[in-house]
Amino acid sequence: MHQYEVTVRGKDEPPEGALTFDFTSHEDLAELMERVQAKGLFPPAAAATFVVGLKLFSSVLLAHRGVRNSLPSSRHTSAS
Repeated sequence: MHQYEVTVRGKDEPPEGALTFDFTSHEDLAELMERVQAKGLFPPAAAATFVVGLKLFSSVLLAHRGVRNSLPSSRHTSAS
């Protein structure tokens, strides 16, 4: 397992206001990024965004796969 720390802040924002969190992945993100870049699907910066975003998204889905109603429903009911 690989442990990562993610920090998100605006380019012009001070570090004190950054959002920082940890996540775990069974894959090495650097190796995964190299494989994605080798396929030439995205420019390098977009490949990094894709890999990190996909791994973060999938880790949340897998962690909560048995939890129903964890996300708001998009179904609308009409009053007929």
